[in-house]
Amino acid sequence: MIGWLQGQKIEDWQNGNRQGILISCGGIGYEVQIIPKQFSEFNLSGQIILWIHHIQREDGYYLFGFKYRKERDLF
Repeated sequence: MIGWLQGQKIEDWQNGNRQGILISCGGIGYEVQIIPKQFSEFNLSGQIILWIHHIQREDGYYLFGFKYRKERDLF
């Protein structure tokens, strides 16, 4: 299970009502969904640290990223 990621923001993405960022960590790109109120805070380039909630279902794997650990824990 992934608990947090630290890396470089590569790009923003949006798919329907979902939005997020692609973050490069150790040469691997992770697509992480971001809640709308924090999406604008991650528009800066540079190092990003995200607390991750990892969901595994039959139809795929999903990563949700949060700026603060308390927000992730509430999710």
